[in-house]
Amino acid sequence: MNVIDEAEMRENAPADNTWDRFDLAISKKDNASIRTKLLMRQIPVLKRVYKDDGSFVYEEDVDSFGLVNTYSFREAWNLIVDNLWQCESLCDKDKNGYKSTSLLGMIDNLRKSNDFYESLWRILTTIEGNSWDAIVLRS
Repeated sequence: MNVIDEAEMRENAPADNTWDRFDLAISKKDNASIRTKLLMRQIPVLKRVYKDDGSFVYEEDVDSFGLVNTYSFREAWNLIVDNLWQCESLCDKDKNGYKSTSLLGMIDNLRKSNDFYESLWRILTTIEGNSWDAIVLRS
């Protein structure tokens, strides 16, 4: 390797000063962990099927091959960030159930009007008791 090649390589090398970037210049969505992306990509699409008496049940939406449709990462991310950004805790409870400022309390309120949050509710409430601590530590 000659001197010209080394100088050209240094000139074309990525900058080493990424520590002083403006916070908004870094995309939280693009830099989300793979576990987060996989979890969000596995949220099934539910649809409401109404009965004759006016009540409804949820059924998973399936494609022509019989596979369950899931929300795209982009759609799940946007719904979560747009509506759950104000949560103050993960699963704090009071005498009436989950607090309205906790993540599960907010999802519980939103699931009445949006089927996405029903899917998210089902996923998060299947996590049992103390495993919340493990999830927080891994995230």
